Amino acid sequence: MTYNAVIIDDEKDAIELLKHYLEQLFPQINLLGTAQYPDEIMPALSANPPELLFLDVKLKGVTGFDILNKLNLPEHVFVIFVTAYEDYALKAFDHDAAGYLVKPVTPNKFKATVQKSLDQIDALYALKGVQKNILQKFAIPQNKNFKLTQIDQIIFCQSDGSYTLFYLTGIKKIVASKPLAEIERNLHSVGFIRVHQSYLVNKKHILEYDATNNILTLSNKAEIPVSRRQKKSIKKLFQEGLLG
Repeated sequence: MTYNAVIIDDEKDAIELLKHYLEQLFPQINLLGTAQYPDEIMPALSANPPELLFLDVKLKGVTGFDILNKLNLPEHVFVIFVTAYEDYALKAFDHDAAGYLVKPVTPNKFKATVQKSLDQIDALYALKGVQKNILQKFAIPQNKNFKLTQIDQIIFCQSDGSYTLFYLTGIKKIVASKPLAEIERNLHSVGFIRVHQSYLVNKKHILEYDATNNILTLSNKAEIPVSRRQKKSIKKLFQEGLLG
């Protein structure tokens, strides 16, 4: 599963450190955006709340608590306070904080706090039935037979003439007896996007987009080319954080 995150901190160095930790320790977390001034990002937060919000306690002219009071975020947003002050921990947990990190933040403490939050997010989603799509199965056609597999386990599909190669988690590959265009019609509505004439990708397995070379890196480390025709739409998905 992929997750979305936002960082609000008035110190640029603090933002860069958290970004570095996320990239190194949690490639499944997609950073929607960062802000030193809350007004820059608060409208976006209201419209498209992330699963994780890293929030400083003291910002320029406002506190993190003020921001939470204004936003009234839904319960699936887990807030981790990141601050130089130890004195606000009790108040933070009164605001249902998922974690409280005191600067300078160490990688071990960051990893433990974020992983705990991800575990709680998974439990919440499972409880609410949000994982229904993850548990859906797809029947991969193989001549007169079908191979059932969980949709969430399909990383990407590759055209092979009148056939399609399905690449699954666990280093598995299945050959389907249908062309990619037909497969796309069935999988488009459950989070698959055509990034190239030869490739159909599961958005949940995208880790990185190299916009310079037009390459997507997926969860199995496969590097998938993005066609010129699809470049704008893929970049827009990343900018809008619509990859979860």
